[in-house]
Amino acid sequence: CTYYVVGWRDAFAIATGESYGPKRMEQNLKMRICIPAGVNTDRVLDVLVNNLRNHPEKRHGASRVLIAWALQKAFPCR
Repeated sequence: CTYYVVGWRDAFAIATGESYGPKRMEQNLKMRICIPAGVNTDRVLDVLVNNLRNHPEKRHGASRVLIAWALQKAFPCR
């Protein structure tokens, strides 16, 4: 699971043109995900796992969709 999240996050960063500057964030306004700078992979993994524990009815979904869903809830663009 950890390595899948690492790969998803790398792909997300590339797709969004993410910059690792101190005030930058990974953001994709179309997906409504804005991950603040400093959020590491362990935090993203915690968000995903907690959402899956709290919503077992969603576990049948595609992995890429489940990660996006969890991150939209945890890091919405404002």
